[in-house]
Amino acid sequence: LADFAPGELFDVEHIVVKNGLILAGRQPRSRLFLWKDPHENRDLIVLIGEAQPPLGKQAFCTRLIRFAEELGVERVFTFAAMATQMHPEHNSRVFGAATDEAGVEELRELRLDILEDGHISGLNGVLLGEAAERGLRGSCLLGEIPHIFAQLPFPRASLAVLKVFQRILG
Repeated sequence: LADFAPGELFDVEHIVVKNGLILAGRQPRSRLFLWKDPHENRDLIVLIGEAQPPLGKQAFCTRLIRFAEELGVERVFTFAAMATQMHPEHNSRVFGAATDEAGVEELRELRLDILEDGHISGLNGVLLGEAAERGLRGSCLLGEIPHIFAQLPFPRASLAVLKVFQRILG
């Protein structure tokens, strides 16, 4: 659909060497992809970013929410991990938080664990904070991961989050 390029919020972190030649570095890309619903119920726009800005997360999110509003986005979802003392062999639970009471109620109806208190780090949280500030509905789905694996991929949590997201989308 589009490249989302907030220029000055990113810096070039490295250059590339190919066959001994140094090539110019580039800023990380953030791209928006569109899936058009053939039944015309709702389309889906997905942001895939190569990195989060080291500084300026709020400015990045403000620009992104404004751009999303221009595209007609009605609702924002972010996906994150939540480290707990779960046993690695157990199924991951999905926790949720929302920008409004109706969203929290929807998460309860899906039988999710509500994140009653805490924080959501990085763009996953800041983006929803900006959405809430502008009156845009949004939710964060957090997949449970074992605390001891907090810095490692845990696909079971991703799968649990995607199954909940699929239920929300119908």
